[in-house]
Amino acid sequence: MKTRIENVKILTMDGDNRVYEDGCVLVDGDRIEKVGDRKEAAGWSGGAEAAVLDGRGGILIPGLINTHCHVSMMPFRTLGDDCADRLRRFLFPLENDAMTRRLVYRAARYGICEMLLAGVTTFLDMYYFEDEVAKACEELGMRGFLGETVIGQATCEGPEPYTGLAYGEEFIRQWQGREVKVLLEEKVVIDGKEYMSGHTKEYIRAVVSGSGLRENTIISAKLSLRLNEDFVFCERID
Repeated sequence: MKTRIENVKILTMDGDNRVYEDGCVLVDGDRIEKVGDRKEAAGWSGGAEAAVLDGRGGILIPGLINTHCHVSMMPFRTLGDDCADRLRRFLFPLENDAMTRRLVYRAARYGICEMLLAGVTTFLDMYYFEDEVAKACEELGMRGFLGETVIGQATCEGPEPYTGLAYGEEFIRQWQGREVKVLLEEKVVIDGKEYMSGHTKEYIRAVVSGSGLRENTIISAKLSLRLNEDFVFCERID
């Protein structure tokens, strides 16, 4: 089923930053076939027979991308904002007491709906029970790059450090190759301090006490994954 979106100003965001003041887009299923001026649409193959969606003079842009998100933390918004060292003194204990698989799923659905309403169609997420976030993405048609958190302390997923390694491995096995991309996101220990891991080669060499990172490397090799080398920094959590 083809759909023609017209009566819109189109910001293509392509290499030439082309703008169509009176634009038209022809979509076939989940693929964009044509983008151009509305006057050109009559000559497009299948364009005349397509269902018409009136953009009502709005602006049409590619979907926005949220590049850093913990979507299921939505229930904790504004809580403890005035607490010094909010992450360790407030959020970590709250997560251990209150966060569950069901809450991760419900909060993910809520947060994804908010993003979709704001024009966000892709997001990068890092949290716990990420298979529940994946399920919400699939149900709502959201594109997600989802990272299971691996941290050297007790979490809502279990009392042992690095519980997320085994959880993340199973998560990847279940979801690898589907529309939702799955990752392992890790916090490691260096000289007794916890860091968010930016998996550069130099950073890996700097790990003094990083058993979790070594296990992550093993799992990544076993599942034919590549450790994320895109980050060029590591962030210490004091």
